[in-house]
Amino acid sequence: MALSKESQDMIITIRETWHRLDGLYEQYAKSLGLSFTALMVLDLLDDSAVTYTQRVVCDRLDLPKQYVNSIIKSLLEQGHVELKEAKDRRNKEIRITERGKLYIQSALKPLDEAEFAAWGGFSQNAITHYAQTMARYTEAFERVLDNLKTEIPAVEVPATQTQPPQPLIQTPQHFDVRPKSETAPPSLRARNSR
Repeated sequence: MALSKESQDMIITIRETWHRLDGLYEQYAKSLGLSFTALMVLDLLDDSAVTYTQRVVCDRLDLPKQYVNSIIKSLLEQGHVELKEAKDRRNKEIRITERGKLYIQSALKPLDEAEFAAWGGFSQNAITHYAQTMARYTEAFERVLDNLKTEIPAVEVPATQTQPPQPLIQTPQHFDVRPKSETAPPSLRARNSR
């Protein structure tokens, strides 16, 4: 089904809003001395009902093993997590320490409260519709990307060029935070407990 020009423009606006929203989370994380990704890892580890290993964190957040390892190592050095022997000896369980629980509470509770306050002006109907729409869109987009067979062509760097070209796909830390124009919904999951 072909989309109208108006729908295509709205989709671009949605994408730009997501980028701006990621930038807001990045700013918040930086105010805590963290990266956006470290904030996501803390948010994930806060769910004590799940046993986390580095592999589980990588799978849940779709992050490279080395990157997650670096974050976990930093959290370990700061005393926020500890590693315990798991059933599978090749993996260690990541457990939040008491110090880590206090840190997560101090880092994430204000974020939760800010998200809830931002959503305060929306009806329950609007929130439910947004959550359902995002879940449906994410599943559809994942299916489309899984079926996409296009490869990104390699970019050759001329011998005279001293710096490589910018990546074709930008990661969240490269996005600009755009001027505030409207309230955007959160991209981190809202936690029920706290």
